Amino acid sequence: ISKEQQGVISVPWLLKNASTTYDPSSIPAGLSITTTITLTGVVVGDFVQASFTQYNANVEISAVVSAPNTVTVRFKNTSAAAINLTSGTLSVKKI
Repeated sequence: ISKEQQGVISVPWLLKNASTTYDPSSIPAGLSITTTITLTGVVVGDFVQASFTQYNANVEISAVVSAPNTVTVRFKNTSAAAINLTSGTLSVKKI
């Protein structure tokens, strides 16, 4: 191990991610919508993150492993009006 590599742990085979094209339905004011995405190898209790390529400051995105190999992603509208995001790429990863 070189001096530069000491203390660095790299385990790319443990990193898991998935993405898909997703077109969310309109999100009513103050409410949420959810969708699921398959992420092979995750189990309930694992930490996951989600991202979406269509940004809106009034939409909060969260993710949770809801079943083995399944991540549920929630889009929460924090505004007083409905929001209709356009189609984009939804990505999740185990962290």
